[in-house]
Amino acid sequence: MNITTHQVIQHFLTVLLEKLQNEKVHELDSFFDDYFTKDEIITMLQNVYGDSLEEHVKIDSQDNSELLTFLSNADVLQFYMQRWELNTQQSTALHPVKVMKTLEQLGLQTHYLASKAIAFWDEYDHSNYRSLQIKAGKMKRVYGIYDTMVKQQDVYKITSQPKRFFESYDLAKEKLQEFIDSGTFKEDEIHILYRYLSLS
Repeated sequence: MNITTHQVIQHFLTVLLEKLQNEKVHELDSFFDDYFTKDEIITMLQNVYGDSLEEHVKIDSQDNSELLTFLSNADVLQFYMQRWELNTQQSTALHPVKVMKTLEQLGLQTHYLASKAIAFWDEYDHSNYRSLQIKAGKMKRVYGIYDTMVKQQDVYKITSQPKRFFESYDLAKEKLQEFIDSGTFKEDEIHILYRYLSLS
């Protein structure tokens, strides 16, 4: 899935979730009648009710169909959107096992990074590993349009990221030019910077 597809789907899922939550209709699509295991249902219920779950639901004495009556479409969608975000964050985080899996996928088990502790990696090592992740299809370099006050070294630090990331510099440049031509921004107010995003 490319970054544009990811962002568009995520946007519409967010819009749908807000709509479902605002409707305040407690119903669950019949598609899920025999879909989840009991453990999966309990995990979602814990996400909804937290520590007060046992006050609302008798887990031990109720079967799956009864437990599902305590869940709505909004509950299920919110749970899996949170899971998606968590999986994305975890796939971006560095871990020795993930490093080894990437190296093994590329047939590079003897690469110097395999024996170097992540705590001692410098910028050169991180740059090398990013290149390997891109080669393995696990990460992609994307481009965003930023305020000129934001410098390249700050792209991971700022809390307000661009609305959209582009798969290529040319696409980002085309959009930047549209902003300038329409008068939305002046030429000296915005520029293009890159960052790396996980594709997992």
